[in-house]
Amino acid sequence: MAKKRKKMRPTRRRRVGAAGGGLIMDVLGITAGAIVARKVDSFLPNLNPTIRNAAKVAVGVALPKFVKNPMIKAVGDGMIAVGGAGLVGGLVPALGATDEVLVISGADEINEVNGIDEIGQADINEVNGIDELSEEM
Repeated sequence: MAKKRKKMRPTRRRRVGAAGGGLIMDVLGITAGAIVARKVDSFLPNLNPTIRNAAKVAVGVALPKFVKNPMIKAVGDGMIAVGGAGLVGGLVPALGATDEVLVISGADEINEVNGIDEIGQADINEVNGIDELSEEM
């Protein structure tokens, strides 16, 4: 009598790590969509910015409907993000103020932040904005 064969168990392969290939491709697709959405402004310079931003959102929504690909869906998501942020900024300026430059409080009043005063002398006490008078107190 012949020996009975044992049943082979399939080996399970497990992935280690949080960032899979899909995550990296999504990030690249969203970045590409954001770049494409920014370039739309140069193609349509004469349109109202609100209409341009609405068009970016509309193309971002419609793109995955026509092309069934996860990468194209990520590109559409990037276009929606850029267009939506521009649309909100155009309709509600307080929420979309992204081009403002923030100044640290008091840093613009101190000429000696880098440690060199107007004469060109290095003065280490003034690197952090403290002069000799405030050290005495």
